[in-house]
Amino acid sequence: MNYLHTQQAMLVNALALAITAPSDSKAQQATQIALQLTQGLTEQQVELCKKAALVLIEVNHETH
Repeated sequence: MNYLHTQQAMLVNALALAITAPSDSKAQQATQIALQLTQGLTEQQVELCKKAALVLIEVNHETH
């Protein structure tokens, strides 16, 4: 896995955490991390990561 794929995977997880965080402060922290992880990505890559984060949340919700 190259750095770009790792960066995108980290962004997906940060976005999912920002949405599902147990508190506003944790959501804010995850949002800041996500913003940093968007550096160097195209708008299309970021949009795909957003969609992947929503799918990840949905899958995790269905399995719990």
